Amino acid sequence: MIKTILTIALYVSVEYCRGQYFDYHDLELGRHYTNLTTKGDLVSDIYRVVVDTKNPPPAIRVSVASENASLKHILAVTVVRGKTVHNIALSRLQSHRNKQYEYWFATDTLCDNDRSIEQRGQPVHVSVSSILPSKFGLLVKSVENFNIGTEIIKTAATPPEPR
Repeated sequence: MIKTILTIALYVSVEYCRGQYFDYHDLELGRHYTNLTTKGDLVSDIYRVVVDTKNPPPAIRVSVASENASLKHILAVTVVRGKTVHNIALSRLQSHRNKQYEYWFATDTLCDNDRSIEQRGQPVHVSVSSILPSKFGLLVKSVENFNIGTEIIKTAATPPEPR
C-alpha cells in the first residue's frame, strides 16, 4: 500500500515538474516567426522544432533578431540539438579597425561531428530570455550540403549590418 502511494506521488510530482519546467512552444522548421516576446526577469521561453527523423538535415541554421536588445538589456538564446549546445547573445558588440559596432541580429549554423541519424534526428530546442520583456524574431531552418570534417563547405554569407 505504501509502495503504491509513493509511486503515485512520484508520478504526480514528475508530471507536475514536466508541465512546469518543460513547457515549450512548437515551431515549424523553416518558418520565420516575428513579434515573439520574452517574459522578462530572465524567465526562459522554450521553443521546440521537430525535424524529419528519417531524413534529418545535416545542419541547422538559427537566426534571431531583436531591435529591443542592447548591451544593457541582452537577449540570451541557447540552442540545443542532441549533444550540441550553442549560445547567442544580442546585442553583439564586434570591433573592426578600432571601431566597435553593435549588432541586433545573429545567424549561426549548428553542425556536429556526430553524423548519426539519432543525433541529427533530435528536435531543436531554443531557450530565449531577457531581463526586460523584449520582442524578437526567430527562424530555425535546415541547411543542406553543410558537413563538418574534411569535406569542402560551400555556403554564401553576407556580413551583418551594424545598428
